[in-house]
Amino acid sequence: MKRLLGFGVVLLVVLSPVDVRAEVSDKIPSLVRLWIEGLALAVLALFLVRWRLWLGLIPVALSAILLFNTWDMFRDPSMAEAVRSEQGASYIVSAWVAPALSFLVVGLAALRELIVRHRTSSGIDA
Repeated sequence: MKRLLGFGVVLLVVLSPVDVRAEVSDKIPSLVRLWIEGLALAVLALFLVRWRLWLGLIPVALSAILLFNTWDMFRDPSMAEAVRSEQGASYIVSAWVAPALSFLVVGLAALRELIVRHRTSSGIDA
């Protein structure tokens, strides 16, 4: 009889309605993954622009996709608030900055190339 009563209590607890809240953090990329992707694209951009400047557009295009995904995630106010409350403001900053690193690398490489071309065309570095 005690077993039957114990089984009844367990069954009551298992089948009773409970408030289930889904977390947002398990559905978005982790902070570490954001930085690994951003740094990998920046390093790829660094190597590609040293070979040919226009090849830097490949990691920039991939970074643009990541930035679009970030924009898409944060344009929903409830999603943005849930991410902010679970991950904090550093996650939001990292979600924008990490993919933008390849833009920075390609931009600096293009600036360097323009300076080198200007110097060689004006005879400064002959």
